[in-house]
Amino acid sequence: MKKMLDWLSRAAEKAEERAAKRTESIKHESQRVDITNINFAMFVVAMLLLLYLVIYAI
Repeated sequence: MKKMLDWLSRAAEKAEERAAKRTESIKHESQRVDITNINFAMFVVAMLLLLYLVIYAI
């Protein structure tokens, strides 16, 4: 049990460090690129949903 708790705490610390690095790298990138990536992802999701509906209708 103790080993598992130690392992979980280490994993949480590593994940926290990775998240901090990721937020730092995102801060360095421009905001406009981030927004276009989100818009593109939304477009892809909409297209996949349309494709699913068309296949389901057939």
